Order: sequence, then structure tokens, then C-alpha cells
Amino acid sequence: LDRNEEALKSFERAAGREPTSPAVWNNLGETLGRLGRWSDAVGCFDKALLFGADYAPAWFGKGRALMNLGRHAEAATACRRFLELA
Repeated sequence: LDRNEEALKSFERAAGREPTSPAVWNNLGETLGRLGRWSDAVGCFDKALLFGADYAPAWFGKGRALMNLGRHAEAATACRRFLELA
């Protein structure tokens, strides 16, 4: 619905309630990415991977965020990991 600021607040609340959920951190990262906050998004994807090292959606999101930051070698590594898991 393109209500990213509202989604951001919802996912931040969810992260407070479920701080070890890879899905919550992944969704927060995706929302930050839609807002163009790529560095913050990488941090959320890293948090998702801390709690779920094989959580494929977080590897994909991290790769996309790193690509948008111009960190292409790191993005390629993240995308390769996503492909291994997918």
C-alpha cells in the first residue's frame, strides 16, 4: 500500500516483542530499503542472520542493500549464499 513509514513503526514494535525473529528483522530491513535507508537495512539483515544464519530472504535482502550501497563484492557474496540456500 506504499505506507512504508507506518510499516516501519509496526516492524520496530515487532522487533521489540520478538527480538530474535529473523523474519521480523528481515521485514524491517525490507521496509528500510523501500525508504532508501540502505545502511540501516544492512544492519537489520545482519541481525536477521544472527538469529537465523540460513534464513535465505535475509541473504537476498542484504545482497540488494549492499548493491545499492555500491559494495558489489560483498553483495555478490550475499547473493551467492542466497542461491546456495534457495
